[in-house]
Amino acid sequence: MRRVFFLTVLGLAIPHLPAAAQDIPLEACEISGVQGGAQCAVYNVYENRRTREGRRIGLNVVLLPATGPNVRPDPLMLLVGGPGQSATRSAAIFNALLAPLRRDRDLVLLDQRGTGGSSALQCRWGDTPPAVAAVVLSFNFSPAAVARCRENLEADPALYTTDLAVDDLDDVRAALGYEQVNLLGFSYGTRVALEYLRRFSTRTRSAILVSAMPPEMIFPLSMPRSLQHSLGILASECQAQAICQGMDGGLVAEVGRLMARLDAEPVTLQIPVPGTSDSVPFTIDRGVAAGTIGFALFRPETWPGIPTSVARAVAGDYAPLTAQALALGGFLAQDLYWGMFLAVVCADDVPLINDAAITRETAGTFFGGDFLHSLRNACASWPTGTATSDLRTPVAVNVPVLLISGEWDPATPPKGAQRIAATLSNTKHIVMPRAGHTPINACSVGIIAAFLADRSTGGALDVSCA
Repeated sequence: MRRVFFLTVLGLAIPHLPAAAQDIPLEACEISGVQGGAQCAVYNVYENRRTREGRRIGLNVVLLPATGPNVRPDPLMLLVGGPGQSATRSAAIFNALLAPLRRDRDLVLLDQRGTGGSSALQCRWGDTPPAVAAVVLSFNFSPAAVARCRENLEADPALYTTDLAVDDLDDVRAALGYEQVNLLGFSYGTRVALEYLRRFSTRTRSAILVSAMPPEMIFPLSMPRSLQHSLGILASECQAQAICQGMDGGLVAEVGRLMARLDAEPVTLQIPVPGTSDSVPFTIDRGVAAGTIGFALFRPETWPGIPTSVARAVAGDYAPLTAQALALGGFLAQDLYWGMFLAVVCADDVPLINDAAITRETAGTFFGGDFLHSLRNACASWPTGTATSDLRTPVAVNVPVLLISGEWDPATPPKGAQRIAATLSNTKHIVMPRAGHTPINACSVGIIAAFLADRSTGGALDVSCA
């Protein structure tokens, strides 16, 4: 979920257009950090695809043309996560990380409806950065804030669901003139990819699912247990370090002590406003602390800061935890379009969550279940669409599918990809050791490039770098 990448863009390229792009008004555009040319367009569709009446919305499309001399006719379409991330805002990052894949194929980035330049659904959760960070870290959406967000949207959030986004995707494919595409989905983007596979398998040459969400996963409900598991792994890794050796019972017990303390008495700090002599309050309660630790667990690169911030907070010094909270909260506030997050989660997942499930799935976890109750309350007053009846049905197709998981991923652990692979007849699952959420690096990109070349899911696919 984090854009923690160093960008290195290599080489120049001669741009080209797809063979039959006459149905979409592509024009040359400049994107910071993207060399080799880019093509941009806005493609209009009905907001209400079922009635095909009323308001039309523009879908924001960025095409990065293949840079090599031997261009394949089937592009790579990128599906990002959240739900609520914008694909086009990451164009420079994808251009750098996926440069080997762009040599032979166009990269197509489409902002899913409700994000980026595609009728974005954004909510304002507060008047100061600390206030916003507190909301997004704890998922504590107040009824008043949800109502204000809804009143400020021109769109109908009930029409921003996963299944309608899949229809948009196929429309863009056809308008660009591609007979078949390769899908590269990340996290929630793998849910979109699986739905596309289910409905449009003949138009899909192959799919790569990174940190995959199986159809049966009720994502918000699964988080507390998965995060607790990852915390246990971090505790084991930290046992040899002095910081964890000094904790009575280890890191897991120390986190428990911190949560108990904040349950009894949240801590309010004054945060300076940059460039002024003013300050604003920032309250660290269980939800904020749990969210900070939880999102820091998404990537092992950020694991080393967790034991120190927890130990210092238990000792009464909240400075390190506060710094982490404001950084992660600020990122989440900017990176996700929260109205679209609610539109998808309220339609796809929350209707399947009840009090008994919350109690069962959050018992004994540091994350707890308060955020799930808050999410249910938010969805109760949010205009909610309806998920398709087969959204939770396993996908069974013969399209070649490559699954890549991070061994230590706390959001979409490898067992989810294993469940997906069980119903696919032509698949390969790779677990990247000691990796977290969405493990994209030189090794995994090289494996993807080899897979795209011949779609091999057998022993011919070299995965030794993993």
